[in-house]
Amino acid sequence: MFGPVFERVSGKHPDAVFGKVDTQAQPELAAAFGISSIPTLVVIRDGVVLYAQPGALPEQALEQLIARAREIDMGEVRKNLATPAAS
Repeated sequence: MFGPVFERVSGKHPDAVFGKVDTQAQPELAAAFGISSIPTLVVIRDGVVLYAQPGALPEQALEQLIARAREIDMGEVRKNLATPAAS
């Protein structure tokens, strides 16, 4: 059911990379991202995982997720990643 949504949305965003992983053929990659359910959506920007959740999204929600990922201040994200969490 999610396949057609994924295809439509990916066609609207040629500047973004959309990919599919065959978790049986690439179990190491699936494990690295903690994929335990199909589908699992992962949004990566500048090498940082911004979103990783199992489950399909409706088309409008996927579009909103992409828009939010584009708006994120990656400088701020990197700064937060570099700052150790307070104990």
